[in-house]
Amino acid sequence: MLVAAALLAGAARAQAPAPAKYKGHGITFAYPGTWAKVAPGQVTQRAGTPVWEQWLQIPNTATDGQMSTDLVMLGAYRLSVSITAANIAAYDEAIRAALDSFLTQLGTTVTSPVTRTVFGKFPAYQLEIDGVAPDNSPVHSRLVYAFNGRTEYALNCQHGTTSAVAPDVMLGCDQIQQSFKLVPKPKPKPKPKKKRGR
Repeated sequence: MLVAAALLAGAARAQAPAPAKYKGHGITFAYPGTWAKVAPGQVTQRAGTPVWEQWLQIPNTATDGQMSTDLVMLGAYRLSVSITAANIAAYDEAIRAALDSFLTQLGTTVTSPVTRTVFGKFPAYQLEIDGVAPDNSPVHSRLVYAFNGRTEYALNCQHGTTSAVAPDVMLGCDQIQQSFKLVPKPKPKPKPKKKRGR
């Protein structure tokens, strides 16, 4: 049921750059304008197959042309049940158990325990962990799992444990979480009235 995004400190407080806007797959959110959309890369482990996913690369951190571990990954997954704000309490125990099982398989260390939160206006769970990226470098992640009926959104805001852009990653993560929303479906155009002949 539950799926997780894959796992892959500056002294001064980071300043958020002018935002960019993502719009696609029926959702929209704001993110720092200096971040770049990139194709999904290698992951450590995945539970489930995303319907879609979007990765964002934080600038000035890649080396030798390789993708950096300073990334934000957002994906959508289909659920077999419908989970909403009205019934999420009934699934709370199952969600937490599934999450614990997944993190145990990964061998991660939970640095901030699972808490209930919101993702845009959707009910969600959030936690922070220390793990390793596919290249075995140590990373820290904020993981958020949000529910909209039979759709689950999984957000992984990840940075190297000693990365200089760690504050920027978390500020951008806040921005995504607060601004996330569905794109309103366009209203159907009214049919033109037929003209009656005399």
